[in-house]
Amino acid sequence: MKVRSDVRAKPARLKPRRLEFFQGLFDVRKAVAAEDVVTNQQIRNCTVLPIDRLPNELLSEIFLLIKHKRESLASVSRHWRAVIINTANIWSDINLDHYRKHPWLLKVHLDRSRQAPLTISIKYDYPDPEVVLPHANRLHTLRIGSYPREFINRISCMSLPSLQYLFLDMSSGYFFVESIRSHTPTLRHLEYSGSLPSLGDLSPIAAVESLEELSLDVIVIGWEFQRDSMYFPSLQRLTVTICCPTSFLEAIVAPKLTYFCFAWMYTGEPRTATYNGSRSKFDNVTHLTLTLSPFHWQVEDKLTSLSKNICQIFRRIRYADIHVDFVSALFAPSKKVGNLNGQRPVDTWTCLESLHIRSFSYKSPQHFQHLKRWFTKRRKLGQRKLHINFTHAYGISASVTLDPSSTFKQTLRKHCASAKLYLTFQFYAIFVQL
Repeated sequence: MKVRSDVRAKPARLKPRRLEFFQGLFDVRKAVAAEDVVTNQQIRNCTVLPIDRLPNELLSEIFLLIKHKRESLASVSRHWRAVIINTANIWSDINLDHYRKHPWLLKVHLDRSRQAPLTISIKYDYPDPEVVLPHANRLHTLRIGSYPREFINRISCMSLPSLQYLFLDMSSGYFFVESIRSHTPTLRHLEYSGSLPSLGDLSPIAAVESLEELSLDVIVIGWEFQRDSMYFPSLQRLTVTICCPTSFLEAIVAPKLTYFCFAWMYTGEPRTATYNGSRSKFDNVTHLTLTLSPFHWQVEDKLTSLSKNICQIFRRIRYADIHVDFVSALFAPSKKVGNLNGQRPVDTWTCLESLHIRSFSYKSPQHFQHLKRWFTKRRKLGQRKLHINFTHAYGISASVTLDPSSTFKQTLRKHCASAKLYLTFQFYAIFVQL
């Protein structure tokens, strides 16, 4: 009986050991499975490009920077294609001239842009403007070139509640400007290039109360305005490319204007009328740019007269950015009889802090002399030291010397708070501390 009891009790004693063995085997299998997961993930990571590990939102932002390459990018992988197709802003910049041969693509791209703000560019009439017009309510930027007559006729009758940036050039713009007030309530930026056939053509522009930036590149025909006849309540930046801005500046009232850019355009016999407007009208303007239009001829006496007028109109300039051709007109002593103190037009800018001279060349010694004498005079009068920058377009025929013994450089170091020379190349720019 005892032997039989021992035989029966032995399996019961071995049962815990058997359970322990199977539990260990289960733990081993579980560890192996976990290791396989880690190994497979590492294998996948080795085959996935780092850029594909980025979140789709960040990938979309990268693609927006090179959205003009969207078709090429979409052919890289299915992942990229899905991200590009689902990023509405990639499809929101539309040039209608590119769809003339493939009009069906326009509807596809407009659908992909969903409700994103649109940028529309057009130079020639598009065969079927009806595709675009239903989206006029989300038009944010509009660029019109040449004269797409049918498109202008259609869109000039429509409300553009979201339009903020408008670019019109040559013959296209004038007919659209007439309806600009009532159809663009949120317009902030307007660039107009063309001719103005009559005196009242700028009235619709002045009536846009939301306008903050205005650029006019015009061929003037009968440019005469009544004094203080155009009120721009929100205008902050103004750029004009004309022969003489005097009459226009007398006509406008812009209490928030802080920046003025004048690009001189020589059109035969430039008018140099004396400014007769309020002397304090533009005292809020602190930034001034004086440059030349791409098509100009140097007429030194006309630049001198213009520069004198501009200095008297804008008396509170703190930051001036000028083309080198204005240096003699601004910094040379006036030839007026009785100018015993050597007064210069630039002396009117008593608040000047920073000066930037563009297209500077060491081949023009007269510029050195005018600037050197002016800086020396400021030092003797105890006026503040200026920050001055020079930009030089470096080319094959350029001659730039950085000789530290140059008397001009010594003058700059002595009389200026800082002086820098920027050398601009085709694809990049460097600066040298003088």
